[in-house]
Amino acid sequence: MFIFFQPNPLEKQELDKGKRADCAIRSLCAALDISWEDAYDVLCKYAKEVYEVPNGKIGFEYAIQKIGFEIKKLPRVQKGDTRMTVGKFSEVFPEKTAIMNCAGHYVCVKNGNVYDSWDSSDKAIYSYFELNR
Repeated sequence: MFIFFQPNPLEKQELDKGKRADCAIRSLCAALDISWEDAYDVLCKYAKEVYEVPNGKIGFEYAIQKIGFEIKKLPRVQKGDTRMTVGKFSEVFPEKTAIMNCAGHYVCVKNGNVYDSWDSSDKAIYSYFELNR
């Protein structure tokens, strides 16, 4: 089930609605139950180690693995088949806390719910990061 989630305090300003490229930060906030500021700080700390930005693929994925997430691959898709979607993952694995890597987007699935600022349930998953705590 989709749950609207936008921890960025400036997103609530009318001029900024829908213009923030902070899905990496937002997904980590939802997964760890931390503030936007704390998520940003921890991502910056680790992304800096690899001289990358915290919301880019290299910086973000390096950082969340350092935090305790493990990369997981879904079964290979055969030609003509479709990839698993975020919504389907939330139904099949309701016990997992994970961050999905989709085309140009990161989103958190936790307790069978999709946490995002828009309903990204139909996005196809390329890989995901499962929290191992």
